[in-house]
Amino acid sequence: MSIETKCECRHCGGHIKFEVENYQAGMVVECPHCGGKTALRLPLFFEYATHIRIAVFIVLFIVAAIAIQSHFKTLNEQFDRTAAQAQKGYGNMGKAMEDAKKKAAEATADLAEWNKKLSGATNETIIPQSSTNH
Repeated sequence: MSIETKCECRHCGGHIKFEVENYQAGMVVECPHCGGKTALRLPLFFEYATHIRIAVFIVLFIVAAIAIQSHFKTLNEQFDRTAAQAQKGYGNMGKAMEDAKKKAAEATADLAEWNKKLSGATNETIIPQSSTNH
């Protein structure tokens, strides 16, 4: 499929249609309207198509970079919130561990006290005999 465009004759202003694929810079043709010699010119879009493509690519690259940066910023914020919640949770777990250690130490002290009491005990001191037998 060939792409056609047109330019104006510099003598009469008439439109000259030509195929873009056959265009060569500075090509001079005879105007079909007035017969004068005129140089073909690509419309502005075709002349700067490469520049336009590069500009579009740069804009798309910048937009993609901003989107990626925004995404990572959101991920980092979420990570920070999760880390703060985990830290809070670990803090509560640390407190629970300290409480458990204290209770274990108290229980150990109670057991040591009972052991001391029981070490010198006899059946009579543990289970007092009643004066009446049943």
